[in-house]
Amino acid sequence: MLPDLLQNIATTIATFVLGAATCTLVELSLCAERQGWSSRLRGFLFTSLSLAAAVLMTALTQQLMHGAHLTPLFALDLASTIHSSNPLVITFGYTVAPLIGILVYDVGYYLFHRLQHTVPFLWRYHALHHSIEELNAFNSYHHVSEYLFRIPLLTIPLNLLFAVSEPQVVITAALVSVVGKLGHANTRIDFGPLRYLVTEPRFHRIHHSIEERHWNRNFSFYFPVLDVLFRPAYWPAKDELPRTGVDYLPEARSLNAFLFPAAPPEAAPREELRASAT
Repeated sequence: MLPDLLQNIATTIATFVLGAATCTLVELSLCAERQGWSSRLRGFLFTSLSLAAAVLMTALTQQLMHGAHLTPLFALDLASTIHSSNPLVITFGYTVAPLIGILVYDVGYYLFHRLQHTVPFLWRYHALHHSIEELNAFNSYHHVSEYLFRIPLLTIPLNLLFAVSEPQVVITAALVSVVGKLGHANTRIDFGPLRYLVTEPRFHRIHHSIEERHWNRNFSFYFPVLDVLFRPAYWPAKDELPRTGVDYLPEARSLNAFLFPAAPPEAAPREELRASAT
């Protein structure tokens, strides 16, 4: 089991590096703000630790659910679509089908994400992600504990509700990985009309903004329609590029600061702790 676990960790980190490196090329050609390379190096190290924790937590969740004989309420098998003799079904299998699982996950993550900004205990560790001042494709890590919190609040509920067996489409998986990293990229790239279908970097940067008028906006990560439906959506102007960070918590620049982020003063809610731009 240990060799498989280590291989999964290595594969996950390699996928992250590939996606982040691709987005870094976009950052260098369409840069939003000047940043140093040290932030990318720190981001790689911290993210590697987080991803290792994520793989471990995923394996633990699978063991728990298997041991408890838990099965999903709804099961959808899309894997057979790419082997169909019908060209329309094959097209569906290579395009829409692989995104269904991502949409289901994004809905669950959206709700979990809202909890992270509402429950003080969850915010303490999620604040580490928001404390990043040089936000880019490599430097967008989460605290290692987040993946533990996701087990009861996100992973198990989703797996009990839905099971989506998707076709293993490499191109689509690569695109999803890149889009996921691009959300935090240091770039002014504009998706044009597609910005309403897929989250672009400027849209998600609003969520990380230190300006009060942007607080509690743009919680979705892949599909901004979720923010439209739940009405915290904020569409930034073309030249709108707010600073990012949290006033009481500087960006982690050491392993100790990464693993043990400072608690909010008197456990106050996030809205009272973020600095305004004035």
